Amino acid sequence: MKRHNTTRQSGFSLIELLIALAINLVIVIAASYLYLGTSESKRVLSQQQQLSENGQYALDLIGKNITNSGFYPAAREIVASLPKTYAGDAISQSVTAFNSGIFGCSGQRFDPATNACVAHASAAVTADTVVVNYFTNDAMGNDTGQRVDCNRADVDGASENVGRTDAATAASLGQVPLRPLFVSNRYTLLTTPYNIEGQAITTQSLACNGNASAAYQPAIVGIESLQFLYGVYSDDTLQPQRFYVASAVAALGGTVDTSLPQAPWARVTAVEVCLVARGLQASKLTTSAGAVTPYVNCAGTSVTPADRFVRKVYRKTFALRNNLTHTVRPAP
Repeated sequence: MKRHNTTRQSGFSLIELLIALAINLVIVIAASYLYLGTSESKRVLSQQQQLSENGQYALDLIGKNITNSGFYPAAREIVASLPKTYAGDAISQSVTAFNSGIFGCSGQRFDPATNACVAHASAAVTADTVVVNYFTNDAMGNDTGQRVDCNRADVDGASENVGRTDAATAASLGQVPLRPLFVSNRYTLLTTPYNIEGQAITTQSLACNGNASAAYQPAIVGIESLQFLYGVYSDDTLQPQRFYVASAVAALGGTVDTSLPQAPWARVTAVEVCLVARGLQASKLTTSAGAVTPYVNCAGTSVTPADRFVRKVYRKTFALRNNLTHTVRPAP
């Protein structure tokens, strides 16, 4: 009789299969958590980089204007009718905001229609406003010169500069100034709709209005808070003894030294700017205990966000170099 060799075939039992599936499931879950954690870390880093760029740029933009406040050109035609100082060339004595190089509104915006501080259009905005004024005799075009406001509009079209330019000169270069042209830039915050990765969000933006422009225009998104403190001097050292909010500056009296400017805003020699930059996408940025990471706001108070947006505070003090060099003193 012929014998047949048979080979027994073996495979996974049901228990072994279930164990293998369980192990694979654990691996997949661990890999998913690792991926999600890495993705969230990348998002947080991206948000931090973006808000860092926005915050620093906003601070530099405002600071550059502040350091230029009160400037009056020294190189110009000498004629009897041309004032020799900024204070002597005030655009309108009835507008307090225009009679010095710097002016501010506490928790309000500067209204270009009334030239006064008014409530913000949105109750969500509580930012201060700074008004920066200076003069220029620039006859260059808008791309290379300094005769444009913060909205890139030529200030020869501003109502304050009517009659101060030669209308017969080439418009492509801007009308040649007969007297220095007045420039006024106002910085505050504005509620702004924004679209990111297909999602529509509402945020606040650094906004500016120039005296040749009709309305505030958003410039840098993701700026959540904006506060200004003004350093005012009271003696001939020109060193600010104290920093005040804008509403407190207006209440200050004159100086003991009568040779110095009496108006409080003319005695501001430094401005402290503080702003809070906020990321544009929510992220699960938490501490080791699982709580949302807090930050210290402009008032020095620790705040724990409820919306999981990354935030960072930027603060810097800028000197008003034109006030420090006495160029705003009244002509004798």
